[in-house]
This record gives sequence, C-alpha cells and structure tokens, in this order.
Amino acid sequence: MTSASDSERPGPGVQAGRARRRRVSAVIFGVVAIAVAVYAVLIPMSWHASGGGPPVPPIVAMTGAAALVLCLTAGVWAYLRVVDELEYRDNLVAFSVGFIFNVSAYVGWIVLRAGGLVPRLDASLLSTGTAVAAALAYIYLKLRAYLR
Repeated sequence: MTSASDSERPGPGVQAGRARRRRVSAVIFGVVAIAVAVYAVLIPMSWHASGGGPPVPPIVAMTGAAALVLCLTAGVWAYLRVVDELEYRDNLVAFSVGFIFNVSAYVGWIVLRAGGLVPRLDASLLSTGTAVAAALAYIYLKLRAYLR
C-alpha cells in the first residue's frame, strides 16, 4: 500500500537526474570561479604595470597560464564524468570537430603563409575559430536531436 507521501516523492530516476544536474552545476561553477579568480588577479596587475616592462611579472603570468590550463582540463574531465552518455557523446563529437578544425586550419594557414598569401597567424583568430567550430557542431547535434 502506498501512502500520500510516497506518491508525492519523485522516483529514483527523477532524483538521479536532479543530483546529476546539481553535480554539473557545481563543476561549471567551480571552474568559472577559479578562472574568474585568476583573471581578477591578473587584470588589475596589467593595468598598473610600468610603462617599459611587461604588464604582468613573468612568474605571475606562468602561474596564471598554468592555473587556467589545469582548471580547463580538470573542469572538462569532471564535467564529462557527471553527464549522461548522450551528453558525453555530443561533447566528444564537438571537441573532435574543434580539434580537427584547429589542426587543419593551422596547417592550411602555414601552407598559405609559405606561399606568401596570408600574414603571420594570430593565435586569437585560431582559438576563436576553433571555439566557434566546436560550438556550431554542438548546437547542430542538439538541434538534430531536438527536431527528431
């Protein structure tokens, strides 16, 4: 016999989904918090730099870069551990598309540079293009699944 409180409580699947969403939110919040903390230290330092020297002392720049790389790597790893298999697959496909875009764009640019057709490659351009390619692949996968 079920009581009124049993029928009001969500089932184990709903509870597991909520717990997974909380874990995903915690991972995203943690990664963003660490990245914001690093930038909160670096940006004011670069504003108050002396005119002739680098905007940030080299040891601080190396520490900040290492912290951001570790934060991103650990954040992606932790995120992929807590998402379900469909989200995991979509993220891996989008990461793969971004990686393939990055490698092929870099090699293509080097070939064009060797021919004197383009200027020196800007890292910001390549990283932005990679992020856009990965985001478009992810959006495509989500829209395709939604429209089925």
